[in-house]
Amino acid sequence: MKVMKPTRDPLMRRLQEARRRLDDVLASGAGTDECRQALESLEIIEKLASRRRRRRSLVWLISTIAAALALALLFQMRYLPHADVTLVASTDALVVDSGSASRNVLADAVAVSELLVESAAQEVCVERGVVAAAGCRRADALTINSLVLNTGSTMMLRRSAGSVEVRILKGRGQVSWSCRAKAQGQTGDMSGLCMPGHAVLDVLDAVRFRAEEEATLQMAGFTSLLVGARNLEPTAEQSEAPAIVDGRLTVAYHDKVVELGPTDVLRMEGLSESALVARVREHLTLTLVARSEAITRATSSGAGIRNLMPTWYDRASNSQLLKLVLAMVAVFLGPVLALRDRLVAEAG
Repeated sequence: MKVMKPTRDPLMRRLQEARRRLDDVLASGAGTDECRQALESLEIIEKLASRRRRRRSLVWLISTIAAALALALLFQMRYLPHADVTLVASTDALVVDSGSASRNVLADAVAVSELLVESAAQEVCVERGVVAAAGCRRADALTINSLVLNTGSTMMLRRSAGSVEVRILKGRGQVSWSCRAKAQGQTGDMSGLCMPGHAVLDVLDAVRFRAEEEATLQMAGFTSLLVGARNLEPTAEQSEAPAIVDGRLTVAYHDKVVELGPTDVLRMEGLSESALVARVREHLTLTLVARSEAITRATSSGAGIRNLMPTWYDRASNSQLLKLVLAMVAVFLGPVLALRDRLVAEAG
């Protein structure tokens, strides 16, 4: 005869007693009526135990699902610490922080037809051509050799009326240029001709130039990027203004590409492994690859500010390994529950 372990569960204790009673009745050779009563009593208690096991299994299953949903909700609400991003956009303005190193934002020397330096220390105006405008020096050839953003500085790059403006918003910058000019006429007067030079740019100083060909600006290792314009007027209602023409932002673990339009201002903070190329065309054509700790899109249409960082849920939902594990769990969940009920029944 099977030895039953004692239990503190009242129902299981009654089940053990009913089984012992049936064994005793059968062993004593009692009559049919007494055997039938003992068997019916055992069947009733076994049905109650079976119902309770099913209820417990259902409660366990519901609790597991609820815990999984709570975990998914937690993942949905918590953002990843960083995400890889790719941006392709056309804009009329952007703001860049140099980070921990000085950056020459010109990929190569740029041939220009006009150069204007607005600085508290000096003002420079040079035009290429036969005759220069009043107040400007004349050049036969004019080239910007370097445009440097110092460590820990911020600049705004803006495209307007065919010209490019670089304005220092924080810190300092430097610009250097070279030119070639030949005196005209019999007198050989050199007073109106340009001279190669260098200028230091402080806060709110600016450089404006008109490139003769497509110019390319590039930066690597910068720490933040604003695709939009910074309002310099102290009375402006908003500190930032839209300048995007169109664009497409791809963020790792997001299923969809974020479409950007003329009402959007895109901000990225905590950038690392960043590389930006901006080509000066009718607009500034940007290509950016970076890893970002914060991505937000503000809109002037009244939709507010949207956080574009992916969540842990986005990462999990795009994990093929996790999907495989969940599929395996779903396949084996039924047999596991059945085995659990069997073990509980045998333990009883």
